[in-house]
Amino acid sequence: GIRSFMDIWVYRSRYKDELDWAYIKAELDKVGLREFTENIYGLIEAWFGNGQSNELHREMTEYILSSGAYGTRKHAVTSSVSSMGIRAKKAKLPPKYAYLLKLFLPPVSVMQVHYPFLERVPNLLPVCWVLRGLKCLFFKRRHMMNMISQVHSVSGEDIAEMESLHKKAGIMRQ
Repeated sequence: GIRSFMDIWVYRSRYKDELDWAYIKAELDKVGLREFTENIYGLIEAWFGNGQSNELHREMTEYILSSGAYGTRKHAVTSSVSSMGIRAKKAKLPPKYAYLLKLFLPPVSVMQVHYPFLERVPNLLPVCWVLRGLKCLFFKRRHMMNMISQVHSVSGEDIAEMESLHKKAGIMRQ
């Protein structure tokens, strides 16, 4: 949502002369987010400073303003499903199903948070998936059904639009 961009603007305005921009740019290059960061800085300059807006900024603005102050659950789910697209193609699964599979059968690194013994006995991961499933079924049924419903409400068009915006903004490789 817009709140995050306001925070970036305020922080950058206050500390821009104190930050080591060469180091920051080098680190952003390492993780492949320099283009995205420059697009975000351009956007906040267009919003709050004297920067010029362009078509990408208008598209990003439309998305951000439709997200409310902190983002929406639908946008979060669409983004997550969209990011599963590349992995889903390798697994020959539709992105929605790949996302649900990851959601309901998380990797051992995630499961270790709730089941620390998995660090010593990772072979018990399937047992922990069953325990987690039973806990969700009996104690978090409404939340679980809501998540499934939200994932199924994401259309192919939603995913395509999200992927397009991510590519243009520099989050995904083209």
